[in-house]
Amino acid sequence: MKHITSPQGIDHLVDAYQQHLRHVKGLAPNTCANYAREVQEFLTLQWKKAGGDLVLARLGGENLLKYLTRQRSRCQPVSLQYLASTLRSFLRFLALSGQCPAELVHAVPKIQAGPRIASPHYLSEAQLQRLLASFDPQIPRGARDQGGAPLSNPQVSRLTAVALRRANLIFPRLGAQLLRRTFATHLTQRGTSVKAVADLLGHRYLNCTQLYAHVNLPMLQEVAQPWPEVTP
Repeated sequence: MKHITSPQGIDHLVDAYQQHLRHVKGLAPNTCANYAREVQEFLTLQWKKAGGDLVLARLGGENLLKYLTRQRSRCQPVSLQYLASTLRSFLRFLALSGQCPAELVHAVPKIQAGPRIASPHYLSEAQLQRLLASFDPQIPRGARDQGGAPLSNPQVSRLTAVALRRANLIFPRLGAQLLRRTFATHLTQRGTSVKAVADLLGHRYLNCTQLYAHVNLPMLQEVAQPWPEVTP
């Protein structure tokens, strides 16, 4: 579909894009729906401006820039950055299906929205050992906290926070989530695949786990090895 001549045509294209995100890119349904909603709004406006006959191949950088500039008045920088990313994703989909030139993807400007999101907080190996050593199995409470009966989520978070303070380990968040992040980070640093970590954490979708891939420092160092010299 290189021409859109009706609202139904917009719906059909957006649905195809959403299926691409879901089954090819493997994104979560909510993420797919958010992307599709932004694209629907963009296409509807462009279709109306084109008088009901939108030629996708004629979408130009000027149209994209005007659209983003118009949205800036109602969007925070982070939201505008998300919108630009969505448009680039959609244009890549169009280029992949031969409905617009590939160069159009680069016409969407990069939006600066502040510093990059840091990797999740986690306990180092030494800090984890300090935390575990803070439990004294020789007293009833310590034995309960280290090899006891199942506890509820709030109980685990409370005991974790108490143990972290006892071990003089201060983090922005002191609940049990820190232990999950530590577990996932240590696995990733040892080369465990993102899919395996997602399964162990109970994540249904990989994009919930991909943040931990940034902490695989040994793998990054391995990738960054010097290029081998060519011997004559």
